[in-house]
Amino acid sequence: MAHGGGLDASGCHNDRKRGGYHCHRSGQPITGQKQRKRATKPPPRFLEQPAPAPSPAPAAGGAKQLVARVQQALTDLGYYDGPITGTVGSLTKKAITDFEGVFGLKVSGRITPELLRLLRVD
Repeated sequence: MAHGGGLDASGCHNDRKRGGYHCHRSGQPITGQKQRKRATKPPPRFLEQPAPAPSPAPAAGGAKQLVARVQQALTDLGYYDGPITGTVGSLTKKAITDFEGVFGLKVSGRITPELLRLLRVD
């Protein structure tokens, strides 16, 4: 590695010298269209007001809508770049685990009440 570590779970970090967020795989920088900048600290809206209490578990028909709202919130924050399908697939799980890691949550890749609270999804 050409610099002093500090990589997150996905092998990415914010490089002050190069002025941007980038990723490594096997010690080499990853370049190209798939690379995206992720939030490394809570955006200001998380600090402005207390989060609402999480809502109870959704009814059967509401689960897909809840997943779609989580996907949209993760997209807005730069963690998810897949289609909004309302289905938890590998891209959604990866976005959730990346978000959980940055925000100090137990990394599960699942939609939890704590994840909903931080994303402000109800």
